Order: sequence, then structure tokens, then C-alpha cells
Amino acid sequence: MIVYLVRHGKTEYNEQGIVQGTLPIPLSKVGEMQCRMLREKIKDKQIDACISSPIFRAYQTAMILVGDRVRIEKNDLLREREIKVLEGRSKKDIEIDPENYGEKDGIEQNKSVFKRCEKFVNFLKENYKDKKVLIVSHGIVIQCLHIILNEEKYKDDLTSVNINNCYFEEINIK
Repeated sequence: MIVYLVRHGKTEYNEQGIVQGTLPIPLSKVGEMQCRMLREKIKDKQIDACISSPIFRAYQTAMILVGDRVRIEKNDLLREREIKVLEGRSKKDIEIDPENYGEKDGIEQNKSVFKRCEKFVNFLKENYKDKKVLIVSHGIVIQCLHIILNEEKYKDDLTSVNINNCYFEEINIK
């Protein structure tokens, strides 16, 4: 199996340093351009399936990348981290360390996101064994998938790889 990991393109909230969480924020003009550039980069890659987060900016990214080539399946396991109390707030005005908050505050912890991503990888291996699959999601989810699929050691701060907007990685899974 070959997996292509993609983080959604940039949004105006990304540009302004505003926490998005699960808000349905669309791509900005810059984000749309990033996606068109990535589309050109991957145009010759065989893609048998595309699985996206159901959140609009990720699905919009998938549509730009492969919407005319392959059906896009939405999968809730790929959704962004729940961070209800921080959504819509400027990162400058709050301390963005979700681990200092608890599930009771509406903040999904890194370990919880990681476990959700492990479930997704199991789903992927069971259902797409010999396929080439494009996965479009969000920064923390792509970080977790990168760690799992590359068989790296889990670190709670999830900083082993820098996941910029429209990040792309190809992983061959044996």
C-alpha cells in the first residue's frame, strides 16, 4: 500500500493565527493556490482512493487535488482535534497548549487523537491493502499518521515532523 498524506491548504484563520478546531473555515486564496500547486505535483501519481476529514477545509483541499479523478470518502476518524473552548480565538491571546486543558474543557488530548489515528490506520490496512490512498486531514492528525505509518516512537508533544499547510508525504507500507 502507498499512502499519500496531505494537510489541508492555508485558511484565513491560519494566516491570522486564529484557532480553527472543527469550525468550517474555507481555504484562503493562498490555500487554493497551494492546492493547485500540489495538484500539479501529484498529477501523475496513481491514486485509487481518497479519504478526507469531513471538515470543510480538508474536503475542499481533497476536491481541488483529486475531485475530478476519484471519489472522495469522508472519514470522521480524520477530523480535527476537538478544542471547543479555544475555537475562533487568537493564538496570541491564549496559551495554546491543549494538554494543559482536559477533556472536560472540550479539549481532545494528544493521546486521544493518536489512538483515533491508530484506529484509522487499522481501517486503512483492512480495506485498502494493495491501493494507493490519498489522505487529507489536519496538522495534528497528519503528525500522528506520520508517526504511526513510519513506525516512529510516539512523543506526547508530537513535534517529530513539521506539518505546514499543504504538506505532502508519500509512505510505502509493506
